[in-house]
Amino acid sequence: MKNIELTEFENKSRLKASAKIENIANKTLFSASISGNLSEIDFPEISINSSRKNELWTIGCFEIFVSKTGNSYAEYNFGFDKNWECFNFSDYRENQSRPQVNIPPKITCKITENLFTQTVEFEKDIILQNSFSITAVIKLKGGVFLYFANKHCGKKPDFHLKAARVLQGKPYDFRG
Repeated sequence: MKNIELTEFENKSRLKASAKIENIANKTLFSASISGNLSEIDFPEISINSSRKNELWTIGCFEIFVSKTGNSYAEYNFGFDKNWECFNFSDYRENQSRPQVNIPPKITCKITENLFTQTVEFEKDIILQNSFSITAVIKLKGGVFLYFANKHCGKKPDFHLKAARVLQGKPYDFRG
């Protein structure tokens, strides 16, 4: 499995973020990490039970944006607190809806002195054969946000831009 290095918008910190994703037997396995001086990050308390929760980017999360037909796309958020959310859009930030998810993702989070790791297992293939992007929003103590992505487009961080979804789903599964 190949690591995808996420680059920070404007390189304000010395933190590093990376992710891996693959599909095995119609499941999506996603793992991501943040390394460096984690004492600067305002991590939320990790929930005992994972649940669906809106606005995870306000506390810190990893995200996957997946292109669908035409200009439609899906957004998956995995909070640093083990909570999650997903949305569908018909076009750039238009007609946001929350699809039904019958089996929620299994999420684990672990923080050590210099490493935060998150693993997510979805009971379905969420990237299919579509283009997608992987991003992270990190909240520092004091309220400053850092934005990481496999590709940044534009003069400000905007993960909804279709041009950033340059990674490909099957058959390419990031095995290195």
